[in-house]
Amino acid sequence: MAIVDLFLKRFVSAAPVVFLFILFGFFTPQAFSAAAPGTDAAWSEVLAAARTEGTVSVIGLPGVDLKRALTEAFQRKYPDIRLEFVGMPVTQVTPKIALESRAKRNTTDIAVVGSTTALLGLLPGNAIAPIRPLLNGPSTRNLSEWRNGRLHFSDEAEQYHLVMSFYRKAPVLYNPNLATGDEFTSYWDLVKPKWKGKMGMRTPTRAGGGLSNTVFWYSTEGLGKEFIRELFTKQDLTFFEDNRQQLDFLAHGKHSLTIGASDTITVEAIHKGLPIRFIDPARFKEGTYLTAGGGGLVVIKDAPHPNAARVYLDWLLSREAQTAWSKASGHVSARRDVPTDHLPKETVPEEGVDYQENHRERYLMIRDEVVDFVKSVLRR
Repeated sequence: MAIVDLFLKRFVSAAPVVFLFILFGFFTPQAFSAAAPGTDAAWSEVLAAARTEGTVSVIGLPGVDLKRALTEAFQRKYPDIRLEFVGMPVTQVTPKIALESRAKRNTTDIAVVGSTTALLGLLPGNAIAPIRPLLNGPSTRNLSEWRNGRLHFSDEAEQYHLVMSFYRKAPVLYNPNLATGDEFTSYWDLVKPKWKGKMGMRTPTRAGGGLSNTVFWYSTEGLGKEFIRELFTKQDLTFFEDNRQQLDFLAHGKHSLTIGASDTITVEAIHKGLPIRFIDPARFKEGTYLTAGGGGLVVIKDAPHPNAARVYLDWLLSREAQTAWSKASGHVSARRDVPTDHLPKETVPEEGVDYQENHRERYLMIRDEVVDFVKSVLRR
């Protein structure tokens, strides 16, 4: 009884203070009942709300393997949240989302896209929302599992385009019947007279590996405009719009070297036994860069299923989903606990090496400047 009396006395003495806090809004009924963000209880509330919404709508790149990686395991884990997936070429993503955004009739929650689509297509049109506030599930609580102990973004605000995977670019390929990889120590070796007329390159004036490599050269000390001018004016490069044609020229000996081809298609060609090899980018003293490719995420502004979108985001950033995505896309996951033994060693970033992150906004913003310079060089 003494304990009960003591409790009652203390409660009564504190009652006026509690009343004042409630009166002036310091405490609300929700403050006592709502779970704190980032807790298991809060996540349970998100899951319950997601199941009530019942659907999540996702846009991704086309391809059977990519679709499976982005859908099947999620649907098994969350059978009561229907996943509507649309595989769509990148050229169609911005027009679709922009049109729906202007009409305020959004049908998409999340899009898996590269930084060009996100930052040059969707962000200027105010079509995407900050993604950080939605990352409160178990997959992003322990950032030690992520490369450099942090989440990665391509936008300078680090809010809108989450980079979930990337890879180290091995920009130069060679035909082992006509060249060897160990004869290169600098990109300046590409300007040697022996390679004149024997090199192909993805076109450097349009989005793709050719332009990305040129941006890297343009912004790298020891290369810059002088290197680009020498390479483009003295070596009789053949420029390609089509990756497969570019690799066909290399495999059949029409070229000894080629630059900037699609890594995914290159790996396919190597697996088929074609005479195509990566030059290890670590051989070049000027280094290389990381690129996100299509390995980024955006959340559409005013998404129709906000809680289901949170659940999908958390699932896609889990070790299980990132492993499946890495195997399907050929990209290295930004999670450190995802294996890389299924990937070409040349594309896996080395620990402790500082790479240019070519997908970052600061490099996207100089693309027009680079293209204008290249065009001026090629006109001469």
